Amino acid sequence: MKQRGFTLTELLVTVVIIGVIAGIASVPLMQFFAKTKLKNDAIAVGQILQEAQNHARSKSVDVQVIFSSSSVTVEREDTSEELNSFQFSDGVKYDTSNSGLATIVFDFKGSPMGSTYGDDATTFTNANGKIVICYTDNNGNCVTSKTLYVKPLTGAVRED
Repeated sequence: MKQRGFTLTELLVTVVIIGVIAGIASVPLMQFFAKTKLKNDAIAVGQILQEAQNHARSKSVDVQVIFSSSSVTVEREDTSEELNSFQFSDGVKYDTSNSGLATIVFDFKGSPMGSTYGDDATTFTNANGKIVICYTDNNGNCVTSKTLYVKPLTGAVRED
């Protein structure tokens, strides 16, 4: 008489092998999710900067973009009216220690203040318009980052 089925040992070996494969695959998968969050947030920040610049041009007002570790806020400089805001994804933050700017002001022509039309030309150009966004681990350490640059003369945004 033949019995059908698997022995307990065979089932345990199969479960252990599946567990090991899942454990090995989870690290690259987590890194992929972190990079995806970071990339999406960098794209969103670039779009917010362009929207702020366009608003400054179309309404002929100065518009400032204010960075904090967890968010980006766009407001009119003269009235502090909030025009837009963006919260970074979980684990993503604005890196204050590596970024050159905490606030960018676009003048009524859409140029960053401090390029052609501002009083604080050295401030903007010395900072190189550098914006660093980091994905952090549980200890708050930067694991991977994206850098955006705002060109001093045109306000064009590029990503490295």
